[in-house]
Amino acid sequence: MAHPHLTTLKLALDESASSRGGIVILEGPAGCGKTELLCDFSQHAASVGVFVLWAQALPSETSLPLSLMRQLLDNPSLSEETGRRLRALLDEAGAPLLRSAASPRGGTSEMQRLWTALRDLMATQPLLICVDGLQYMDATSLRYLLYIAGRSRGTRLMMVATETPYCHQQDHACRTEFLRLSHLRRLRVGCLERPEVAGLIAEHLHAEPDETTVRRYHALTGGNPLLLRALLAEKTAVSMSSSRGTPPQASHTGAFPEAVLTCLANSGPAASVAADGLAVLEVGSVGALSQLCGTSYASTDRGVRALEAAGIILHGRFRHPMARESVLEWMDPERRRQLHRSAAVLLRAEGAAAAAIAPHVVAAGRVPEPWDVTVLREAAEEVLVEGGHHAALQYLELAHRLSSDERQRTSIRLRTAIVLCRTNPLAGERVAEELLRDLRSGRVALDQCQAVADLFRRHFRFAELDEVMRVESELRGEDASAPALTADARTLASYDAHATLPYKRVVVRPLRGGPHSGRILLPARHHRHGARPESPVAETSTEDVVTASEATLRRSALNDSTLEPIITALRYLLHDGRTETARHWCDLFLSESLRRKADGWYALLSLLRADIALHLGKPTDAEAITQDALSRLSERKGGVLAGGLIGLQVMAQTALGHYEASARELNRPPAESLLGSGYGLIYLRARGLHSLATRRPHVALDDFLTAGRLAIRWSVDDPAWLPWRGDAAEACLLLGHRAEAERLVVEQLAMTGRRRTRVRGMSLRLLGAATEPQGRLSLLTRAVRKLQVAGDRLELARALLDLGEAHRCLGETTRADVATRRAWQLARECGAEPLCARLRQENDESLGRQEDEVRGAADAWATRLSDSERKVAVLAASGFSNRDISARLHITVSTVEQHLTRVYRKLDIRGRRQLPLDIPFELGGVA
Repeated sequence: MAHPHLTTLKLALDESASSRGGIVILEGPAGCGKTELLCDFSQHAASVGVFVLWAQALPSETSLPLSLMRQLLDNPSLSEETGRRLRALLDEAGAPLLRSAASPRGGTSEMQRLWTALRDLMATQPLLICVDGLQYMDATSLRYLLYIAGRSRGTRLMMVATETPYCHQQDHACRTEFLRLSHLRRLRVGCLERPEVAGLIAEHLHAEPDETTVRRYHALTGGNPLLLRALLAEKTAVSMSSSRGTPPQASHTGAFPEAVLTCLANSGPAASVAADGLAVLEVGSVGALSQLCGTSYASTDRGVRALEAAGIILHGRFRHPMARESVLEWMDPERRRQLHRSAAVLLRAEGAAAAAIAPHVVAAGRVPEPWDVTVLREAAEEVLVEGGHHAALQYLELAHRLSSDERQRTSIRLRTAIVLCRTNPLAGERVAEELLRDLRSGRVALDQCQAVADLFRRHFRFAELDEVMRVESELRGEDASAPALTADARTLASYDAHATLPYKRVVVRPLRGGPHSGRILLPARHHRHGARPESPVAETSTEDVVTASEATLRRSALNDSTLEPIITALRYLLHDGRTETARHWCDLFLSESLRRKADGWYALLSLLRADIALHLGKPTDAEAITQDALSRLSERKGGVLAGGLIGLQVMAQTALGHYEASARELNRPPAESLLGSGYGLIYLRARGLHSLATRRPHVALDDFLTAGRLAIRWSVDDPAWLPWRGDAAEACLLLGHRAEAERLVVEQLAMTGRRRTRVRGMSLRLLGAATEPQGRLSLLTRAVRKLQVAGDRLELARALLDLGEAHRCLGETTRADVATRRAWQLARECGAEPLCARLRQENDESLGRQEDEVRGAADAWATRLSDSERKVAVLAASGFSNRDISARLHITVSTVEQHLTRVYRKLDIRGRRQLPLDIPFELGGVA
């Protein structure tokens, strides 16, 4: 496509050929096609018999006298004799011109002789002198051209030159005189408008672009042909049907960065300096760039105008981010660091936010100012609000390196460890270990010990927590053996004044009798006043604490300071039987952690969410949740959190009968720190359950007892979280140690409050298994009632299976069949293949025929009872009194009695003792 100015130049050439002469300046920013237009025109002129002299001024030859004139006359188109004569004239003129360089009138006679020689040349044919890059011409050549141009009127000579605005380096007086010539014409060669951009895109893509594509390309290149062609040539532009707002991309080493650098090089030194400053500042005014680069306001303004004219910047900002990156990449490293240092100082003086200053401090390496560490720490907090985890860590790491104050360095590492928990918990553990080494060597202040302890509590690393607390006690001169609040209690108590959680030390003693008696540690059976012992945490699961937990969840936004109270509140709800409430809140916070791209938080919440799934009897969900969380951890091996997730995954796989998969996980060596953490207790229990399922009760018992000893040592012995006594009791039953199993379960029941229906149901089931047949039925019936309320379908299936066997032993086959059918249905819903296999083995094929009957009976119950009646019936069948039902469902006692009366009538029974075991129930509605 021919340039529109080409016609104008052809007309001017025709006029000059008619002895009217002419001078044309093609003026425009770099990259807009001035040189290309000049080449096209010179080729046209040569094709019509015009003698063409061509020269290109180079920045490197600006100080070399007559360099451009020598280019013009060193032309192979000149005859040998003419070329030799013209070059001889320049050689003769060289010395006098140099001697008279200080005088604007010097060397006139030499110029006259050259002009005469050129007139002789024009006698035979018109002459065209083309100069590309007038702004770089050396001063002596400019004076020669000015002399020739001034005498070209009325001759057959035409002179055409290109010039880039805002890039003048030659003698301004000569240039002004040049531009005052009456027969000089200036043609503006600028950037393309949108229609022209559309045409260029269509030529490249061989299809008409849509308006959105044209607008994007024009916005990113300013219509600069060189930049536009480069962006198109990389073939990385978005398709015409792509989504709106997606900019065409360019590679770091492709045509587009080279085009940007070419434009900068051809726009002059002022533009290059301004581009350097703008690349560092990202956006800035002329005044700010002038201060940053140490240049005059006029020079900076000239550079900014050149960049705007070339389409590289707009409103003080690079149009395409790759243009800025290209400038930064090719800038001298030391100059780049110096500019960043200056930018940091400039922004600090202007009162900019720390988050705006910190990137410059990082890029500079350091800023020798007393505020550099302070700015980095403040910036870390500012960017964390917007989810900038990686930037915050970068700022904290640099602040730690720059700080020379030991106390400040410790404080920075403490904050770094907490921030790392968002994305990389293992890295956070390593920083905590580093601080522990500093504590051992005395480099941590006394009042910072508690913060170090809090780090290890965040990671449930109780062994290290104990060591930190011991060192702190020694530094304070206190008794290091004095008990403190448990981790859960201290966390929630510090967050809510109404959630004070008392601590009670558990006294332990060995159980006598049996081959493993010396290894079983149990709490003392009674306090000194004869009261039933309570666990350190079970006693605190009151309505007040549950209310405080729910209030914590409602008012807490997920962040570093609220994460621990949120986890603790969720755990209290879970262990208090509010499983569905805990699931609801946990899912909300999981979604928030995903939105914030905080994979560490997500993994921690997923561990609790998987535990919730197991509490609901959904091992398939638990396995999927843990697998997803593990895939998001950047370093799966070595972290205690990963070990806890693997433990829950193994529990789920064991329940599902995926023994090979769980064995593969357990065969991988755990982290050395795992067994010194609360997550290690989960891992030990999971390993024990796997051993129990694969018929290795001796191995399982060792793991359960080890977990128990550690839980007691760390004062986290809570059956709702770690029912190790029940697990050990099950192993003892397989080993034939019924008395020991009974004692373990009794101890577990003694430590479990009434509200913890799941653990009580599990314990009652095990107690029934350890009891003589005649006392077994009532215990198992109570276990079923408790587990119905708790909502754990898998544990309920186990209890129903045992209950069915108990009924069968007593000859009550009808009740046995009801319990067995319900157990079969629940086991299949849970995907518990080992339990299903046991049911099939003990009941042959009868279960398959009975399943349809169970489903029909369930439909019949659903039809005969209303939702309100069914909720009341479930709680009544579970052993709750009318007053308890009233409080739980928030209805009056009278309403409860009325519901029960209607239930008895519809089911044709005389009282609550005859309520059937397989009555349909909505777990979430009554728990």
